[in-house]
Amino acid sequence: MAGTSEPQSECSAGEVILEKIINIQGDVLDIKKEVGCLNKSYLAFQREAAKEYAELTARSMTSIRRLDVHEIRIKDIETQMKEIRNMLQPLIYTNKILACVGAALGASVVALIWSLITGKAVMVIP
Repeated sequence: MAGTSEPQSECSAGEVILEKIINIQGDVLDIKKEVGCLNKSYLAFQREAAKEYAELTARSMTSIRRLDVHEIRIKDIETQMKEIRNMLQPLIYTNKILACVGAALGASVVALIWSLITGKAVMVIP
C-alpha cells in the first residue's frame, strides 16, 4: 500500500499543478483583455487629445492674426493722435491770445457802462 499511496500523491500534485496552470492561463487572458481595453482607451484619449491640440492651435493662430490686426490699428491711431496734437498746438496759442483780447474788450465794455451809469462819461450822438 505504500507503493500505491505515492502515485496517488504524485497524481494529486500533478492535478494541483495543472489546475494552477489553468488558473494562471485564465488570469493571463483576463490581464490581456484589460490591457486591450486600456490600450483602446489610451488610443481614444490620444486621438481626442490630438483633435483638441489641433483646435487649440487653430484658435491661437486666429488670435495671433487678430492681435496683429489690432496692433496695426493701434499704431494708426497713435499716428493720428500725434498729427492731431501737432495741429492743435497752434490753436491752443491762438485761443490763449483771443481769451486775453476778449477779457480786455470785456473789461473795456464794463468800464464804459459803469462810466455811463455814474455819469463820468457822456454819450454824444451827432
